[in-house]
Amino acid sequence: MVAAAQQSAEVTLIGSLYNDNAFAWVALKPAAALKGATLGYTSAGSAGQAMVDSYASAHPDLGIKGQAAGAFGDMLAALKAGRITAMLSVPPFTAQLLDQGGHVLISGRDMVGDVPANLVAVSASYAKAHGAALEAFWRVIDRGFRYYRDDPKTAAEELAKIIPVDQKYILDSIEGDNRLGLDISTSPKALANLGKLLAGQHAIHQPVLWANLIDQQFLPKAARADLSSISAG
Repeated sequence: MVAAAQQSAEVTLIGSLYNDNAFAWVALKPAAALKGATLGYTSAGSAGQAMVDSYASAHPDLGIKGQAAGAFGDMLAALKAGRITAMLSVPPFTAQLLDQGGHVLISGRDMVGDVPANLVAVSASYAKAHGAALEAFWRVIDRGFRYYRDDPKTAAEELAKIIPVDQKYILDSIEGDNRLGLDISTSPKALANLGKLLAGQHAIHQPVLWANLIDQQFLPKAARADLSSISAG
């Protein structure tokens, strides 16, 4: 996204996916508290760090610190060793941790609101030359969301073959997505929240409108949104 905001960048954003904030910081110790907590995230420069830093800056009285702790397994080891108070998790792994006695110390949504999990980017030259392919891309993604909605149990069975977690947690994640009504539609609210987050992290140095960053022409018309007044920084 930062690359797309640079005038010289050969990158085009064509939409966003999963416009909800499914991040959660899970603690294992029952007495763990947010005040004075050390919240783990994967690495420096990650979305997790941005959320922790933003929330800590907005709530200095809580004395929250962030700590890069690596991938899921490394974060879990750091959590069990007491090096962090809570670890960053996303579905379907969050439900598994809760079943193992964990509890959500704070959610990403409570930190910064909903933000897109993914921004879809392609090279500007590819977008110019292969519009039909990008339209087909969105049709396939839309078909996947409909598959989720129409047959969540079979979808969970298929995903369980490639995701190393019990199928029941995958189904719980899919059903949660379905309750939120997730699809390929652009979310002005989620993009506005992401813009505020990026501005707070000084990732974007000059204000720019999302309408000038995201080329929605490849999305079905019903999935497009008015971004003319939504700032990305």
